[in-house]
Amino acid sequence: MAYQQPKPNPEGEARADEARARRSHALGISAQPVVTTENCESAQFEGTWPTNFSKGLPHDVFGIVEPDAFRRFFSAINAPDRSFDVPLGPVDAPVDTHRPPHVPAGYDPGASVRTFLTREAQDPGEVRRWESPVAGHVYDLEGPDAGSVGMSPAPRLGSDELAAEMAEDYAMALLRDEPFARFDDADPRLAAWASALGAMPWFDPEGDPRDTGGSQISEQAARRRAARRRPGAPLSPGTMFRGSSPGCFDGPYLSQFLLQGTAARIPDPTGAMVSPKDGYIRYGAQRVDQRIEAHEQCVDYMQTWAAWLDVQNGAAVDGRDRFERKLRFITTPRDLASYVHFDALYQAYLNACLLLLAAGASGDAGLPEHGGRGRAVTRAGFATFGGPHILTLVTETATRALKAVRRQKFNYHLRARPEALGAVATLAANGHAHRLGVAEQPAIAHCEKLRQACFGDVDLMARIAAANAAADAEHERPAELPNIGAYNYLLPMAFPEGSPMHPAYGAGHATVAGACVTVLKAFFEIFDGHTSWTPLQLARIGVSSPKEPAPFARCYVPSDDGKKLVDKGPSDGLTLVGELNKLAANTAIGRNMAGVHYYTDYYDSLRMGERIAIGILHEQMITYPESVRMRMTSFDGDRITLATDGTGRNAMLTVQSDVGAPTDPSLWWRRGL
Repeated sequence: MAYQQPKPNPEGEARADEARARRSHALGISAQPVVTTENCESAQFEGTWPTNFSKGLPHDVFGIVEPDAFRRFFSAINAPDRSFDVPLGPVDAPVDTHRPPHVPAGYDPGASVRTFLTREAQDPGEVRRWESPVAGHVYDLEGPDAGSVGMSPAPRLGSDELAAEMAEDYAMALLRDEPFARFDDADPRLAAWASALGAMPWFDPEGDPRDTGGSQISEQAARRRAARRRPGAPLSPGTMFRGSSPGCFDGPYLSQFLLQGTAARIPDPTGAMVSPKDGYIRYGAQRVDQRIEAHEQCVDYMQTWAAWLDVQNGAAVDGRDRFERKLRFITTPRDLASYVHFDALYQAYLNACLLLLAAGASGDAGLPEHGGRGRAVTRAGFATFGGPHILTLVTETATRALKAVRRQKFNYHLRARPEALGAVATLAANGHAHRLGVAEQPAIAHCEKLRQACFGDVDLMARIAAANAAADAEHERPAELPNIGAYNYLLPMAFPEGSPMHPAYGAGHATVAGACVTVLKAFFEIFDGHTSWTPLQLARIGVSSPKEPAPFARCYVPSDDGKKLVDKGPSDGLTLVGELNKLAANTAIGRNMAGVHYYTDYYDSLRMGERIAIGILHEQMITYPESVRMRMTSFDGDRITLATDGTGRNAMLTVQSDVGAPTDPSLWWRRGL
């Protein structure tokens, strides 16, 4: 019998029918409607909107947004025609001819500040643009629709939670140049700072924190509070500013994935051979250096009312950053802020993926091309379940996360950035709270709660006022501006331009972190055994026999000057999932250290990003023509399994608690809401 070449089965019209059926089945995963609820302050504080994002719109001398401008802005965000015809910047500001401010026809600027006030803003006098304000309306053809994920209402003005996370931002600003090595319980120098924050009810394990008006905190707020410290223990130097997920409290503050280089020895520019502690990551025929161009130490911005007001009015003062002369490893909170100021957003997770691939980290045992569940290892992953697949998916997932978080930012929550809340506290402290209208009393309560952060010689708000007074003394105050010299509570910013031109909640970095790290946890084996839920130790990655050196056997931290990595000994106690969770926390909270986000932005956005990634991976299960399984733990410790039998009809998502109790996946999906 003559040889006949085998053909794919199915093919032709049969293949097309099956493809249509699988795409149709994916709709049940991607289009799960959820209801997002904002905190109602846009209606409660109508007329002044102190807790809503208004950066770039015209403001008066007290920093109050012009009502007509804000209403146009809020309406344009959700307008069907997406024209976004709203006022931008002071109408009389000197401008570059290529980027003039925008003033809609018929708009009357009224009593707003009509020009920029500081030399920095007047030269060259450009106005920034809002970043992708209508991206939340975009539909996707892969993964959950942006309307299928959401976030809980943000903390309200006057609540213990908002005061605590603003106090944390203030403390981060004052401690930006402390080496991360000192954020350790064995180092007593930061103990008073932890105790000062711990004096606030939100951080006090014995405290009884309240929402605005004395009401009980929500269930989601209680979860956020519990994640702040070890159970029953007070805040300490080794736990403050840390992440909320398993592993974040273990070991050094920084994830090893932000420091170490590829385990395989590669040549440096001089031709010498280097090791992981030299911080070079192999990237094909090139390499990535873990050192960064760090912002100059002890240089902060927006500490005077004139500089702050110019930035709120949209002054394009970005690009005036000052840097250290030499590259260094991430060493301080300011360095971490520098990293997340200029990163390619998914950069840290791409690097982590490159490190894991180079280390020979095993894929999840349930992947067909990794020999799990009794399969013979006769094929290797590449186009599926190999390097190109996972590297591409890390970046691909990031785009979906960004569009979904834009929907939360602009279309629902429109939350003001911390720099704006610093001005609210300043107005309240200097007798100008009445300028905030019906927000007057919550603003006064907020200011008083901030003043609770005291212990020993650390009076947080007094230190902020002193730091700002020193900066204010170098500048002349325009006569028309309010005198805030007594209690200048503006938040010192790490970047000249302060925050980006989009609202705070959710956080783009945190959402992308949640999505990308979830993909990494799904693809790589993070457990010690094919059926075990015990986390895999970092030192066991890529090790097939006791004789082989472990790529991550040692734990490194930067030296105090950032010039080198210091070997802290065996990486005992560090797990792969813990260091990935820590990586997500580091990159997201690094934005808080810059002053551009709050803790809740990190916490809730991270979990929304996780659900975006789970939705994409769940949907992709439909595409596989054979049985596939992925297991991971969530940022809350839930045990999550994705599996398919290859028919395209039985893509399953199962969720268990951290102790193995079954959980309804639909309830897990909506937990944050």
